[in-house]
Amino acid sequence: MSTCPTEGASFADPYNDAQAWVYGLVNVRPAWEAGWTGAGVQVVFNDDGLSTSHPDLSSKFTTVG
Repeated sequence: MSTCPTEGASFADPYNDAQAWVYGLVNVRPAWEAGWTGAGVQVVFNDDGLSTSHPDLSSKFTTVG
């Protein structure tokens, strides 16, 4: 299992420092310290305004049910 950096991390994301406050808000550091990375986890956001038939998006969706 790989781990996530917790302190002094260097990210390629230029907005990381501006967004870092959210780590405390969602209390993610204990999960990182326990070794959780999120690898293999699939996250789905369901938004009624999303067009699943759009050419840029259609290959990213699987219909369930």
